[in-house]
Amino acid sequence: MHRSFWLEQALASTSDDPNPLRGDLTSDIAVVGGGFVGLWTSLMIKRRNPAVDVCIVEADLCGGGASGRCGGFVMTWWPKIVSLTALLGADEALRLVRASEAAIDEIEKFCTEHAPDAEFRRGGWLWTATTGAQLGAWEEVVSRAEALAPGTFRRLDPQEVARRSGSPQHLAGVIEPSNATVQPAALVRAMRHYALACGVRIFEQSKVTRIDRGTMVTLVTAEGTMRASSVVIATNAWAAALRPLRNKLFVISSDMIATEPIPDRLDSGGGDHRLANTRLLLPNHRGGTYRLR
Repeated sequence: MHRSFWLEQALASTSDDPNPLRGDLTSDIAVVGGGFVGLWTSLMIKRRNPAVDVCIVEADLCGGGASGRCGGFVMTWWPKIVSLTALLGADEALRLVRASEAAIDEIEKFCTEHAPDAEFRRGGWLWTATTGAQLGAWEEVVSRAEALAPGTFRRLDPQEVARRSGSPQHLAGVIEPSNATVQPAALVRAMRHYALACGVRIFEQSKVTRIDRGTMVTLVTAEGTMRASSVVIATNAWAAALRPLRNKLFVISSDMIATEPIPDRLDSGGGDHRLANTRLLLPNHRGGTYRLR
């Protein structure tokens, strides 16, 4: 089975037992999916009430899906403030964005205490343009953010944009300082270890093939069943395989590329390597733009 670069790193120094689900078991709450959502949900349940029996049922290994393959960007919802406001109103949009800011603080605290190998780095993110036509593409978002929370984004002069990005191709831009980066697979595996220590039962290599509803919900796998009063579906794109959710999801992809280590080239090129990302606009062959992150 293919393993991402991140997950290969995270698994290199461990010999964790995947412990597949076998036999007929019960729990108070069953979580389908052992990625960020499933593990964080389980940890929050245990934080609120340690007596609740929480079980995670994961088709592969924790972090084997999107959580161990992503770009490792820890971002707020400020870039979505315009659409959030249109959908929910200003007060609720601001509440959600503030919650996303608080989540980054929580992740930083968790990494400091339990996941040093996740290499949490908070350096913000840049949104830049590389042609004159793209200048100001961020203005609607920045203006809306400024009205709700002054100072969220900071406009940079061209010299600072070039210095931070390491390239004179970036003509102008803004920075939002709260964002961070992590080694995502190291974080998700650390969350797995901590969840086990908190009493969460985790069954990996146990693909759920059927969900039967009733007074108790039953998860069916190849070698067993899990019956629970409540079930949390935390499977990201794989939820599209479940009939009740199939017509409510639209699956898209996101590709990550890793090079061989090039510290000398990075140092000579300049730039702020703590940045979560540089979001830029590049012209494409159809006359529109590509957005790279």
